[in-house]
Amino acid sequence: MEALLPPRAGAVEMLRSAFLRRCVLWGYQQVIPPLLEQPDALFIGTGQDLRRLAFHLTDPHDGTLLAIRPDITPQVARLDAQWHAAAGVARLCYAELVARTIPETPGGPRLLYQAGAELYGNPALEADAEAVLLALEVLRVLGCPQLVLSLGEVRIYRLLLQLHAVHEALQPPLFAALQAKAGFEVRAILQGSGLDRATVELFVALTRLYGGLEVLDQARALLPCHEGLQQALDNLQTLAARVQAVHPAVELHIDLAELRGFSYHTGLVFAAYHPGMGGELARGGRYDQTATAAGQARCATGFSVDLSMLLPFAVSQEDQQPIQAPPSGADVGLYDAVTALRNQGHRVIHVLPGEEPGDDAPCRRLVYCQRQGAWRVES
Repeated sequence: MEALLPPRAGAVEMLRSAFLRRCVLWGYQQVIPPLLEQPDALFIGTGQDLRRLAFHLTDPHDGTLLAIRPDITPQVARLDAQWHAAAGVARLCYAELVARTIPETPGGPRLLYQAGAELYGNPALEADAEAVLLALEVLRVLGCPQLVLSLGEVRIYRLLLQLHAVHEALQPPLFAALQAKAGFEVRAILQGSGLDRATVELFVALTRLYGGLEVLDQARALLPCHEGLQQALDNLQTLAARVQAVHPAVELHIDLAELRGFSYHTGLVFAAYHPGMGGELARGGRYDQTATAAGQARCATGFSVDLSMLLPFAVSQEDQQPIQAPPSGADVGLYDAVTALRNQGHRVIHVLPGEEPGDDAPCRRLVYCQRQGAWRVES
């Protein structure tokens, strides 16, 4: 639970503002869900993934059990169901804190600055494309170079489970083994399950279906001839082509064992990386038919970003060299000059009586020029 100090705190706030501003320019409206909610409202339709990540406490007012949100997406889905269910397409964005009992990586943070954008009410591939392209544009605007985009499709895994009637008890360990790309574990889990050898090897092959766009051709040759499977591959091919056209510098990666995120994802999933960093910069995907506390279910797609992951690319205003000015006192001209500089985006600090002016570091000063009869900045 890290406290952010200057200049990192200022950098996070700058990232937050820039993120929301870019989403607004795409037509998204900001929402601020509550930090605390009753678990039944917070986790409905999400399985157990989020429950184990949430801090729980008792409200001293009435004894109600409450949970601190570990993820904002289900909250926003419920807000959409309550207020936009009959309004067609809705675009919502947010940037708030979440807390988790378990970090995603060993030693990682448990307090995250999560920002995201969600699009509700449209099942078309164009909606998924909008989520992906907005995520890439936001990362570019926030200063992230050399992006790698990984695309996957949860429906391929889900359809294979259905087609081959994989027992429900085997699915959690199988899911984990596929995520780890551990083919030998997949084989060990499915052997003795009643599945024939060809089916077992098909699931093992999923762990090797990752790489460039050639993976899609390999998958077409390997997967059963099924309309849903082929449609999922077609969608990945179309989306990859669109990303290449708009962001030719982005490196594309296909991963058909990529089942990232929480269990509510139902279709396309994606993640964006920087080659020099180990963690994801953004993640997202489709999560149709998410149950909500309002009793509604809407098709949805979107993405989220942990803003603290973007700090290496951010330049806070606090990192900029400030301008030192004398105390304003009753000098209206000095006050007006300082206000004008601040309106232009400059940091101006009034050096108070007895305050050290910071001569150990280079700075700029606001001084009065007798010849010009005006205040000006000098290095």
